[in-house]
Amino acid sequence: MEIAPLVLAFLLVQAPEPDPVRRAAERSLPFIEKGGLDWMREKKCASCHHVTFMVWSHREALDRGLDVDARKLEEWTKWALDFSLGSKNKEGKRNGGGLDTMAQVILSRPAKADVAPYGELADLIRSERKQEGHWEAGGQLPSQRRPKEESHEVSSMWVLHSLRSLGREEERPEALAWLERRKPGRSVESVALRLLTAPSEPLLQELLARQNEDGGWGWLRGELSDALATGQVLYVLNFADGADAAAAARRAQDFLVRTQLEDGSWKVPSTKPKSKDASISTYWGTAWAAIGLLRTLPR
Repeated sequence: MEIAPLVLAFLLVQAPEPDPVRRAAERSLPFIEKGGLDWMREKKCASCHHVTFMVWSHREALDRGLDVDARKLEEWTKWALDFSLGSKNKEGKRNGGGLDTMAQVILSRPAKADVAPYGELADLIRSERKQEGHWEAGGQLPSQRRPKEESHEVSSMWVLHSLRSLGREEERPEALAWLERRKPGRSVESVALRLLTAPSEPLLQELLARQNEDGGWGWLRGELSDALATGQVLYVLNFADGADAAAAARRAQDFLVRTQLEDGSWKVPSTKPKSKDASISTYWGTAWAAIGLLRTLPR
C-alpha cells in the first residue's frame, strides 16, 4: 500500500529521535573490537586488559539489545577465560594473567555461564591475598600517577566486587577492615570503588562533589574530565540510589555524548607519569565510557 506524502511527512516528523546514549555506545563498539582483536593477534595476551574490556563492553551491549555478534562474543569470552586459566609467571606458577585480568574475566562472564571455571579463578584470587587482608596491584598499575598503595586499594576493591558477583565473599570482612584504615585517595576511581564496596551517603556526596562543571570526572582530583573516570563513575552510580546520583549520571551521559570522537573513541590522557603515549588509556577510557553508558540503558 502506498503512503500518501502528507501522511509520510507526518510519520517522519513524529518519529522519535535516536537515543544519543545508545547511539554513542553503539559507535564505540567497532573501535573497541578492533583494538581488542589487534591486541589478541599481536600480543596473544589479555593481561593489559584490551581483550577483557572488549568482552565486557560487548557483553553489556548484548544484554541491552544492541547489535552484537553473539557467536564472536562467545569465542572472545572463551579465549580470555582460557588465557587466564592457563597463564603462568616466569617461575611457572599460575597467576591468572594478573589480578585485575581475573577480576575482569569474572565480571564479563555470561549470565548463564558455567561458574566452575570462574570459581577456579576466584580460588586463585583468594590464594593471592596478603596476610593484612588486601591484594596487590600488578603489571603496570603500580606505576600510574597515584601512590602505589592506592593502586593496591583499587585492585583489592575490584577483586571484592568480582568475588561478590560469584557469591564468594569469605575474605570480605578482613579486606574491608584493611580498607577502613585508609582514606579515599587522589583518584576518582578510589572514591567510586569505596562507594561500590561499602555504600554510604558521605561517600556518595564526596564522589558527587568531585564531578566537574562539564558533567564528567577527571582521573585524579582536580584534573580535567575524561572518559575513563567518567565511565567508571557511571558504572558505580548504577548501584546507587537517589535523585542526586541520578542527576549526576545524566550530566555524565551528556558529557560523554558531547565529547565522543568521530571514530567512536574518547581521547584520554595517559595514567602514567610523563608518558606521551595515550593509546592504552584511550582504549581503556573508551571501553569504560561504553560500559558506563550501557549500564544506564534498560536491559
